[in-house]
Amino acid sequence: MSFGINSATEGLAFSLSEGLVYHQCEVSGVVDEIERSEVSVPYAPCVNCNNGTRSHVISPALYRPYKAEVVEAESDDYAQKRWVETEEIVKYELSQEPIVMCHRCWNIEQNKAIVFLLNKYEEWVSDVGSSMMMIRNFLDHWAAHNFSKELYDKEIINKIKGLKQSVRGFARGE
Repeated sequence: MSFGINSATEGLAFSLSEGLVYHQCEVSGVVDEIERSEVSVPYAPCVNCNNGTRSHVISPALYRPYKAEVVEAESDDYAQKRWVETEEIVKYELSQEPIVMCHRCWNIEQNKAIVFLLNKYEEWVSDVGSSMMMIRNFLDHWAAHNFSKELYDKEIINKIKGLKQSVRGFARGE
């Protein structure tokens, strides 16, 4: 592998093998981190038990795009005139690992959240104003972990919907 600066692309040029040369540079003036829904979640450690998994995504991986120049063809060593044919493509570099949870830990967290909901529901619904922050934190936690995904208990589903409606109603002044 060889390295060098290419002033034409203002990036770092490096050769991997057999004539492939890549030039890293920004795709635009500002490099934004993006989510790539078309790519599977990378294998990462569970946030609770550190076992490797990609079961439940709490926060997706972020990627940083960059332009790469790929040498498609070039003259051979014995040619009288040297030439290089390149193509510019956009590649993505993993910039932030995903936050994932294994299914076992996710089930434990879901059960804890359900028990917490059942214990606090009546208190929250009776006085939404003073419980607003706690309700919103609970609903944010519920949504981030996507607990509704594998929930089949109609009572719990209705209580979650009721909490959401209570928060909306309180915000509207109802």
